[in-house]
Amino acid sequence: MLKKILIVEDEHDVIKLLKYNLEKEGFKVSYTTDGSLALAEIRRDEPDLVILDLMLPGLDRFSWNSRPALTKRTIFCGPGGWKKPVRTSSTALWG
Repeated sequence: MLKKILIVEDEHDVIKLLKYNLEKEGFKVSYTTDGSLALAEIRRDEPDLVILDLMLPGLDRFSWNSRPALTKRTIFCGPGGWKKPVRTSSTALWG
């Protein structure tokens, strides 16, 4: 079974780059450009990992962190680079 990754990003060039490379590595990738829509997508089809832009319409990192069940499977990206939360369980995805 393919591992599912959800990209939550409002810059289409970033989405295109991530999606291409992740699919090339064998992941099933979906994306949305809005944080509120991301929550609906997660409820509909829970991904194994979420790549979340730090500042985007509808939801930001600080609102996301108030949902611990989501935070444990999230990698944050933004102007300062990639940020991985302390409470991650990504070894299940990669290992």
